[in-house]
This record gives sequence, C-alpha cells and structure tokens, in this order.
Amino acid sequence: MKRNIVLILVLFGINTIQGIAQKNDDKRQIRVDSSLEALVQAADSGNNDAILELGKRGGGETIPVLQKIREKDKNKAFGSASSCAQMALAKLGDSEAMDEILAELKNEEPVSQDNAIKKLTYVANNKAIEVLIGLLGNNKPRKMKGYDPNMRGPKGEMPQGKILYEPINVIAMKALATIIPNPIVSADKLPAQENIQKWREWWQANSNRYYHSSSNEVIKTKSP
Repeated sequence: MKRNIVLILVLFGINTIQGIAQKNDDKRQIRVDSSLEALVQAADSGNNDAILELGKRGGGETIPVLQKIREKDKNKAFGSASSCAQMALAKLGDSEAMDEILAELKNEEPVSQDNAIKKLTYVANNKAIEVLIGLLGNNKPRKMKGYDPNMRGPKGEMPQGKILYEPINVIAMKALATIIPNPIVSADKLPAQENIQKWREWWQANSNRYYHSSSNEVIKTKSP
C-alpha cells in the first residue's frame, strides 16, 4: 500500500514538473512570437533595423512581408527600406534578391560595387563567401564612371568628391574578415595585397565546407 502511495506521489511530481516545463516553454514561445510580430509591425512601418533583423530571425512566413515592403517602397537606393528588404530576403534564401545584389556588383560604378559588397557582408551565406573569394584577383584601382584625369571645374579647379577608389579585392577582404569567424587576417588590420595569398590558401583548405553545404546556410559572424 505504501509503495503504491509513493509511486503515485512520484508520478504526480513528474507530471507536475513536466506541466510546469511545458508552461514555461509555451510562455517562451509566446514571447518569441510576440517579439517577431513586433518586428514585423516595425518593419512594415519602414524601420530599417527591424527589416534587417527579420532577415536574421525570420523564416518563410516573413518573406511575404519583406516582398510587400520592396513593392511599396519605390526608393531602391542603398539604405532605403526597399534595399534593406532586398538584403533580408537574400539572407532568407530568396534567389531573386541575391541575383539582384550580384547584378549590382557588376555595375561599373564603384559606389554600387561597394554597396553590393556591404549587402553580401550582411547576407553572410556560402554564396556570398564564394562571390567575395572570386573578387580577390581584381586588384586594379577603380575610377568613378566617366572619370577623366583632365576634368576641371569652370575655374580650372579639380573636381570635388571621391573619384578614385580602392581595388575591389581590398573591399572583399574587409568583408571576408567580417564574415568569417577567426579570419586568417584580422578585420582590425588594413587589408593589403600581400594578404590575398593568405585568403586563397584559406579558401583552398576550407572551400569544401562551403561547396558541400546549402548555399543559403548563414555563417555566424563575429560579435561587434
């Protein structure tokens, strides 16, 4: 009789603990869901930080929200809500958004190229890394579109603003050092052409990891 009572009490205790654990899990899920809902609302109102956070925390259910933002915001400039939605979509695996970023990278204008690399740094998936590695051989200084060394203002002055840009492989190395945990060359150091070989050797040793993984697998970036 006593053994039966003890057994009943033990089972009751286990069920009680399981019930409490389930309630805690439910509460945590409610907090996550409500947090995601708040992000969606903020993103829908045009909050760029919320849009980019959706790319990191969202899933398939947030893709229509991001697509709607892209359609609603006609300003496609870098830093706009539409641009941020494009980045978030690419991070979530949207191939169309990723193709758009890669097309921007092929633009002759250095500013467009640099902005595309910033987008790839945020996306930080296997495809982004492959693309950045592919830029390591481009070591020529870049000029703004229409650059003319003889260009002068109405009074013979030199044109204002940036007209010469770093080689694109320098920008790519900065991006790789930000994306890759424990990078072969620290992100704190200024990228130098002599580090290209170090990155190529790293890629030779690690490329199988990226080729044999899902192209949309997101690489965990270092904490700022």
